[in-house]
Amino acid sequence: MRRMALTGAFVALVSSVAAAYPQTQDVPQDPAVAERAFRNAIDAWAYNQYWRLYAMGSKESQARLAEKEFVEQMERGSSAPGIGLEILDVRIAGSHALIVARLQMEYRFVSPHTRNRPPFAAPTDQTIQVMLVYQEGAWRINLHQFVGMASY
Repeated sequence: MRRMALTGAFVALVSSVAAAYPQTQDVPQDPAVAERAFRNAIDAWAYNQYWRLYAMGSKESQARLAEKEFVEQMERGSSAPGIGLEILDVRIAGSHALIVARLQMEYRFVSPHTRNRPPFAAPTDQTIQVMLVYQEGAWRINLHQFVGMASY
């Protein structure tokens, strides 16, 4: 029940944000297109292809976060996606999409005494909500949201 209320609140947020920005391009209304963009972003993160993940970022998030800084923050992250990814819901409103997914996260044992990447702890499932925006003919991510997820 709580998840439904939370999802409803996010749908309302997406609708209000979408209404504030006029639609200037044809946005694909097929949820599979937004889902594919999200899966590509998760794959780039999982394979430590942070340069590729940065290229998927929205114009606004790229303007606020330089590529070098983004890559460094992602490399310092204490979590990364594991093997499991299940899409629970995809909602499109205007030029925004909300993806609700269950993602298996692996957490690193963080040690201040080593520069080497420590081994991962046992993975756990996390339910995440990611907002995408349609820009320049593609669904784009908010880079800050991925930095946040990497820092769980």
